[in-house]
Amino acid sequence: MPILLNPPASMLGRENAILRGFAFRHEVAFEGPASIKTVVRGAGEWEAAGATHRLETGAWLPLNEGDRYALRIHSTERVETLCLFFRRGWLASLEAGMTRGSEALLEKAPAGADRGFDPHVRRTPALTAAIAALRRELDRSRDPRRIEECFLEAGVAALAAERSVRLRIASVPALRASTRIELHRRIARAVDFIHARHADPIDLGAMAAAASLSEYHFHRTFRAIEGVTPLEYLTRVRLDRARDLLEKTSLPIATLAPLCGFLSPEGLARRFRSRFGIPPARHRRNSQDRSD
Repeated sequence: MPILLNPPASMLGRENAILRGFAFRHEVAFEGPASIKTVVRGAGEWEAAGATHRLETGAWLPLNEGDRYALRIHSTERVETLCLFFRRGWLASLEAGMTRGSEALLEKAPAGADRGFDPHVRRTPALTAAIAALRRELDRSRDPRRIEECFLEAGVAALAAERSVRLRIASVPALRASTRIELHRRIARAVDFIHARHADPIDLGAMAAAASLSEYHFHRTFRAIEGVTPLEYLTRVRLDRARDLLEKTSLPIATLAPLCGFLSPEGLARRFRSRFGIPPARHRRNSQDRSD
């Protein structure tokens, strides 16, 4: 059956569906099937699993069947959300297809409940690309076959990201599984804090406080999970934001630098060249040449 577009709430969970919304102000509370929340323009906040999750372009939040959540949008610009809702059992079937051999799948159809996600904000290039492709199809051809293909690609990316999360949880230096899971969730809160506050002069202590950990344990655990130190991760987020603003705005670099958390244009230029190999001004020119 084709993917349902903005169906009534009673159909969610019975078939795969997409809810696309546009709003300056919007508040809703809901309990539904497994879903993926994304914002493709602007920003919105979801209250779920006892925490506030702020989503901007490039971030996504998975929620499980039965999770209660609330969406809140208060913005001066129109916010566009694109949320995927999964038919019950569809993710389990998709995961089986990703992990089992062809012969095993032919012998017995996959069965079972969806395993579920660890609910925290993720940033996964493959899923971001699938959402962007899905949005293009909704805006242009609205070809049901292509929409279904993009939906499938998003599901695959989400499950692959969840598998990566499980592997990272297993790498956390702790003896008990419950402790590893809790530490991972605290680091996820710190990652959200970094993305939300990257323009501010935050330091290791502030990041550790967001995770409710001592600086020593925070630094060690963050590096085990993310593969870089907290300050390296912060710098990477700031540089990614600078690159995005260079490509999408005409703001002078002197104005852009503090918006990305850099104390001076010279500091931004030095770190930008170190990571991307060219100075910010040249990156902007190259980006403009590609779009011409």
